[in-house]
Amino acid sequence: MAKSINWPLTFLTAVQTEPENQPFLAVRLGKLYFDNQYWVPDEIVDIRVNHEIVRQGKVVSPVQLTTVSELTSQQLAQLKPSLQSIDALINFLQSTYQPETPVSPETEITLVEYINLPLTPIEAL
Repeated sequence: MAKSINWPLTFLTAVQTEPENQPFLAVRLGKLYFDNQYWVPDEIVDIRVNHEIVRQGKVVSPVQLTTVSELTSQQLAQLKPSLQSIDALINFLQSTYQPETPVSPETEITLVEYINLPLTPIEAL
């Protein structure tokens, strides 16, 4: 079973239509994935939406640990379009991960940078 990067159902169209060979970022709350170096460069992963495989991707750099407020404009631009501001990202993290845990600009996050691999004919349907 391949490792995966999972997105909520609201991102299905984005995942299906994102270009290949352009780096994207996924954000995970906290430092668990960073501490375990869960994803490693050149690893092929499943890109899932609502736990269903939509396509595959390739990790292109080591996972990074940062805070929401330390994200650069370049990193924000690598996120899904609806997440490309600090406030939008905070709202996403708050609603996705343990809503009872406050998320702020100083919250630690783990970043995984990946590129999408070509869709296969079955995935393109």
